[in-house]
Amino acid sequence: MFGPLEQFDITIADSISFLSYDILFEIEKLTFFEDLICALFLACDYIRQEIFINDFFLMFLRVICIYIILTWLAYGYKNYIFPNRWAIFFEQIYNFLAVTFKEQVGYRGQVHFPFLSTIFFYIAIINLVGMIPYEGALSSQAVVALSLSFTVFFSLTLIGFLRQKINFLYVFIPPKGIPLILIPLLVLIEIVSYFSRGVSLGVRLFANIMAGHTLLFIFSSFIFSVNGAIGFSIFVIVFLITCLEFVIALLQAYVFFVLTLIYFRDSIEVSH
Repeated sequence: MFGPLEQFDITIADSISFLSYDILFEIEKLTFFEDLICALFLACDYIRQEIFINDFFLMFLRVICIYIILTWLAYGYKNYIFPNRWAIFFEQIYNFLAVTFKEQVGYRGQVHFPFLSTIFFYIAIINLVGMIPYEGALSSQAVVALSLSFTVFFSLTLIGFLRQKINFLYVFIPPKGIPLILIPLLVLIEIVSYFSRGVSLGVRLFANIMAGHTLLFIFSSFIFSVNGAIGFSIFVIVFLITCLEFVIALLQAYVFFVLTLIYFRDSIEVSH
């Protein structure tokens, strides 16, 4: 899927698969051996395309390779004592994230900081890779963004129960001083608000990235369909939007990180 809207298309992978479906489900009766051959072919074709070498797997593999290469450049064998420029660059980013963590959470739960900082680097990398021409923006796919957000949501909930035990349920209790008649309604609102965190994290990331790439696609489609002067003006607009998208790619990773820290505070200690 190279475009964010392609995830909603229902297509058959190739003509061979279409022919297999046609043969397998045609009205004319096939022999048991022919049915078995078609079924085995469809199963192998599904495994090949949907599990091992589909677009998502290839994009994810490229992200992992980029992450390993950057780690090797920054923290190779010769960089432990005398860090190079790459190591200093990533250490500054890591220090910036650590300062943000301290401002939002304090000194509690520092053992989970590597997990939270890895989320920032992962989202930043997939967003920047998505800016490369003919690449796919993984975070613009709703299934990827929501899978990541719900993984974070369930992880923070598990951390909350492990650290606070039954006291973690106080996150659903409204603050003191609320009239008794409003407490049931506010408890319901707190429950809905808490469980909507997983959806809001993913939708915010998915919607912002998809909107930017869709806007670039719309403007780019007009460049060759108008005269030269207007086409050049559109090209300048596309270039400026592209520069803005690079900033948004990093900003959305930081926003996801900060919101995760805000939710992480309840996992460490309920605020009311």
